[in-house]
Amino acid sequence: MNQKTCESCGMPMTEKNHFGGGDENNKYCCFCTYENGTLMSFEDKLNHMSNFIASRMGVDKDKSIQIAKENMKKFPVWEKYLT
Repeated sequence: MNQKTCESCGMPMTEKNHFGGGDENNKYCCFCTYENGTLMSFEDKLNHMSNFIASRMGVDKDKSIQIAKENMKKFPVWEKYLT
């Protein structure tokens, strides 16, 4: 399998279970999709990512949201929400 990168967060997808819904044709990873493989809503992804950042970096909620938004700005799929 060729390595692909999630078009929502940049995560390398190297194994089948890394792909949303376990579908190797999905352009989004398992952390950016719901169980059925569809892309999460902006609000759900922002919440998921900011919680992850807060737990890993030990920053407060406001700072983790700011960092998450900065990261999400790098991906065209979220562009319309962050301009």
